[in-house]
Amino acid sequence: MYKHYLRLDSENYIIKGFSDAFPETIEETDILLRETEQRQFYFSDFIFNPSLTEGTQPKYKYVDGEIIEEVKPLTTEQKIVPIREKRNQLLIASDKYMLSDYPITVEQKALVITFRQALRDMTETVDVDNPIYPVLSI
Repeated sequence: MYKHYLRLDSENYIIKGFSDAFPETIEETDILLRETEQRQFYFSDFIFNPSLTEGTQPKYKYVDGEIIEEVKPLTTEQKIVPIREKRNQLLIASDKYMLSDYPITVEQKALVITFRQALRDMTETVDVDNPIYPVLSI
C-alpha cells in the first residue's frame, strides 16, 4: 500500500500532492489523504481540474477534510508587478522628450517632467486593483 499526502501552506492552500512510493521527505505537517495500491498521486481522483494553480496562485484549499476550489488571492506585492512594468514602459516611451535636442517647447517639456514624476510616484499611491496611469498630452 502506498500513502498519498497533501502539503499545505500556512493558509491551508494545497501546494503539493505526492505519494510515498517516490523519494519525498514527509514533513510533520503533511496530511495523509489516503492509502492505495496506486503508486502515482493523481489530483484528478479528487478534483475535476487537476491543475494545482491558477497562474502562480494555489487553486485549492483543504478545509475540514475536504478539498475545495478557492484561488489564493494575489498579494499587493504580486499585483504591483505588472503595474510597475507598464509604468516602466511608459517612462521609456517618454525618454525621447527629455533629450536636449528634442523639438518641444519649454511648456511641453514641463508637462513631460510632471508626467514622468507622476509615473514614478504612482507605485506608492496606486490602487492595485484599479490602476489609473497618468496621461501625457503634448
